[in-house]
Formats: sequence, structure tokens, C-alpha cells
Amino acid sequence: MTKLPLNIASCNLQNLNEHSALHKIDNFIHALSHELALPDVIALQEIGSEAVNKENFATAEVALILIEMLYAKTGVAYQYVDIAPLKNSTGGAHDFNIRPAFLIRTHIRLLQKYEIGTNDPAFTGDETLQFRPSRNPLVIIIEKGQKQLTLINCHLKSQNSRTNQEKKLAKKQRNEQALIIKEHCQQLPSDMPVVIMGDFNDTPNSDTLKLLLDNKMTSIWSQYQARLYTTKHRNCPVAIDYILLSDAISFNHPQIHHINTNLKSTYRFSDHDPISVEIYF
Repeated sequence: MTKLPLNIASCNLQNLNEHSALHKIDNFIHALSHELALPDVIALQEIGSEAVNKENFATAEVALILIEMLYAKTGVAYQYVDIAPLKNSTGGAHDFNIRPAFLIRTHIRLLQKYEIGTNDPAFTGDETLQFRPSRNPLVIIIEKGQKQLTLINCHLKSQNSRTNQEKKLAKKQRNEQALIIKEHCQQLPSDMPVVIMGDFNDTPNSDTLKLLLDNKMTSIWSQYQARLYTTKHRNCPVAIDYILLSDAISFNHPQIHHINTNLKSTYRFSDHDPISVEIYF
């Protein structure tokens, strides 16, 4: 059976919202069109919005700006996909209302979108457990050439902690989040190929990664030959951004595009480097 190719990427956009400078979006589009060659699907983290509608949901006004600028500069049309969060329900900077999102090229059919963990304390927050609100993973099911693929975009609990106790609690919360994602994947049809991607806020040897990889997943970094880092945490290069693939998916050309960790780069747009890979499902 012939496997279909798909180019996918993941990018943390560091609080991109309606007040962000246009040159930040320009630099992101330059990276997409040059280094990443306009992927079919792009998982985005930290899309934000201060604008709140009458139902108290924070709609990402920057999304329209992003897709219009992308089309004007590249001639390629993308669909923007997210689920707007309730105001101040997702952690991160106050009133930024960050959420995961996707950009999907319009030749790909979107079948379904939903969130994981909408009622679970590991994502909603819980004072008793000392868990803080965090972003819900965004799931999409897409179709290309009559074949379906599930992609899960994660932005797990942040590493930012003021004390050792807070650091331990954040790690515990990430582990709980990973377990929820793992259990959700186990409930999907056995013949459904799955991609888990995004900013996991933890290192390759962490329990968070072990829990997710235990679900018969493979990291695209499993045989990565170059130095492995996707951001700098307290000036130390670390890998916290991942793309994990289920057994039914093969891959080629896993890449970390060191645009943002290179302080001399002209086209920096975030504090994370974008990552990409070509998959076959």
C-alpha cells in the first residue's frame, strides 16, 4: 500500500496576538516560506488574544491577519483552526489567553476538531492539587487522498517556577497531562495514524516523554544526529519541542530550524525554534 507524504511543522510563537508587531509575523512567514518550505500542516502554540466576546471567549483576532499576510506574501492559502478559550483559563501571561492552533493548507480536508482534558484538573487547574490552569491539547482529524490522520497539538504546563516546590508540582502536572493524552490515544481506532506534537515543556529523558512514547510512539529525534535543542531555558540550550508518530507512520528529514536561538538571525520571531518533518501515512 502506498503511503501518502505530508510535511508538518510545529512552532511556538511566543504570545502572538493582535498587538504583536507586523515584522514578527513577517519573520514567521519568511521562515515558513524559506526554511520550512510551506508545510501542509503547522501546529502553533501561544496564539493569544486580549479581545473577549460577550460570551467571555477570547477569539484570536490575529488569525485573520496571519492567514491574509501568508497568502499575500506566498500565494498559498491556509485555513486557521483553534478553539477559543474562556478568558484567563489557559495560564501564561495575564490576559494573553494563549491556546494551541493549526494552520492547514486548503487542499487538505478538515474533518473534526476538539479538545482533550476539558474537565480534567490537570488542564483546568485545581487548588487542592495545587495545579494551575493550562492549555487544552487541540485535536484535529484531517483527510488527504481518502486517508485520515489525527494530529494532537500540545502546550503542556510551563517549566517556569520560582521555587523547587513549584517545579515539582509543575512536573507532576505535566505527567498527569501526558497520561490523559496517552489514554485518549488508546481510545482512538487502532488503524488511525496519530501525531502528537508541540511544546511539551520537558526534556527527552523526562517522565512526560516516557509516558507518551510508551503509547507505541516514536520521536522524530530518536535518531537525530545534530545537537538537540529547540530553545534556551535560563541560557541553557534544551529540547522541549517534539513530534511523536504512531507505528503506522514513517518519516524523513527531521529538522530543527535554528532561527530564533541564533541571536544573530535577521528573522527571529520567537524564543523557540520551529521544527519540521516529512511523514508518510
